[in-house]
Amino acid sequence: MKTITPLEAARRELLRRDQVRCGEGHRGSKETGYIDLTNSSFAAGGLSFPERWYRASWERWRTRREYRPSGAGDPETRQAVARYLEADGLPTGPDQILLTSGSSVSYSLIFRYLQENARPPGGSGSNGNSESTGSSRSSGRSGNRGHTVALPLPGYPLLEEVVTASGLTPLGYHLSPREGFSCLAPAIETVRRHAPLALVLVSPNNPTGAIYPPEELRELLRVCSDRGCTLLCDEVFSSFRPPGAALPRPAAFAGESELPLFTLNGLSKLCAAPEIKLGWIALHGDSPAVDRAREHLDTLHDTYLTVSGFAEAAGTLFLSPQAVPDREHLARTVRERRTLALDLLGSISPVWVPGEPAAGGGIHLPFRLEATFCAHRFGTLDDQDIALRFLKEGGIFLHPGYLYGLDRAVTDELDPWFVITCLNGDEALSRGLHRLERLLSGSGTT
Repeated sequence: MKTITPLEAARRELLRRDQVRCGEGHRGSKETGYIDLTNSSFAAGGLSFPERWYRASWERWRTRREYRPSGAGDPETRQAVARYLEADGLPTGPDQILLTSGSSVSYSLIFRYLQENARPPGGSGSNGNSESTGSSRSSGRSGNRGHTVALPLPGYPLLEEVVTASGLTPLGYHLSPREGFSCLAPAIETVRRHAPLALVLVSPNNPTGAIYPPEELRELLRVCSDRGCTLLCDEVFSSFRPPGAALPRPAAFAGESELPLFTLNGLSKLCAAPEIKLGWIALHGDSPAVDRAREHLDTLHDTYLTVSGFAEAAGTLFLSPQAVPDREHLARTVRERRTLALDLLGSISPVWVPGEPAAGGGIHLPFRLEATFCAHRFGTLDDQDIALRFLKEGGIFLHPGYLYGLDRAVTDELDPWFVITCLNGDEALSRGLHRLERLLSGSGTT
């Protein structure tokens, strides 16, 4: 069981007090009360897909309530996913799609497939890959590739848990803030030195928002293919990117690799609909390799059949051309809130936001406070202790950077890091970040 940190305990207590006050009829002032600047709930931020799409999905499922079990998923829904991906710049056929109940299930299926198809790192296997000279970590299975999965750091904490739950070992590749969190050099070094079973690329990255240029992705795919390392590309935040900008994808170069490339996404972020539980895996690359992977994944998923009929009906409609204006409205609203949060952070003098955040995407924003400032203002460089001060003295909840791997081992600096999200409404974002500014200046609290 995970232990509850002092920061989380304080957050729960403050939330409980606010709820008690509301229950007693205290409306409170806009200058008081708890503000969660880490909110990752679209609903809590007043964001949702229009109700008519839910009603239409229910009606579609109710009138067609025929159970057709399939590991790959409903053909019409897979066609809708393929059509969406093609419109977004990634030509994909419905036979290249496998539906799941979300990204965690998608990852788990892929990891299981890779474990069952692991090959020795020193020579060609059944897929005909070129010889690799990368080292292997022992997996307890004679002759198999090391059972490690390379994950970006900083990165989403849940990924490590999914890897571990799959019986694999997470291995971080460090994205340096000094390099704008570029993935190319650290990812390639990790593939060459450790010969992982797979490497996960998240674009836009969570939490940095970094979007990687096509030339880097092409080189990374080449090295992964040469070393027999499968590339997984997580695009769950892909709709929250600069307007009019195409998303560079390694799948655009998948024809140059003998390994299948896996791209993950779902309705959770794309349509602010995590409760529907619909995700998908798109496979690209050499046709025989893709065919083998698809058949194997279909068989694995057929054991569980995690996708509901309603989710498939919703996927067909939520991803339809008729729903494009609503998807674009959601993406535009999130981008506007992200821009507001960036502007507000940029106006706070001790705060430094790395890289080129305006060119990035996603819903998270990391920032750094100078070590000398923190030592003088708070008497500590510990990000969790400082976040606890923010909560107790200002009623604002921020994530300490260590939760995402933004610690000294990754950043190579003493400056503490913090992470916020931009899903709150404009008023809550403004109030929360103005409180942060006052706390940093020492001029007041709630």
